[in-house]
Amino acid sequence: MNALKAELTRYHDVKFNSLFPAISEQRKISPYPKIYVAYINLHRMVRTGKYKLIIYPWAKKLLLFDVQTDPDEMIDLSEKPKYANVINDLIGKFKEQQNIMNDPLDLHPYVPDLF
Repeated sequence: MNALKAELTRYHDVKFNSLFPAISEQRKISPYPKIYVAYINLHRMVRTGKYKLIIYPWAKKLLLFDVQTDPDEMIDLSEKPKYANVINDLIGKFKEQQNIMNDPLDLHPYVPDLF
């Protein structure tokens, strides 16, 4: 892949690594062991190299995908008992990231069994 390089200044408040190595295929593995996403009070997500857990608080719904075997995220694994440990592990990673990011959303009212 040919990619155009731009000379950019990285600002002190930018908290992510450059995507250029991934775009230019210099790096095959993400520089992040996990990724955390928060969108107002409607959506939370944590992702590792293998799994992605999406939390929709108001709908009281979790979605779990194996992004290695299902990159289009078509098969929700959240209701399958054999993935309970995966969900618990991702919830732990989620809580850690939520604390680091000072995300104030309390998910206990929406998903009390997990939060």
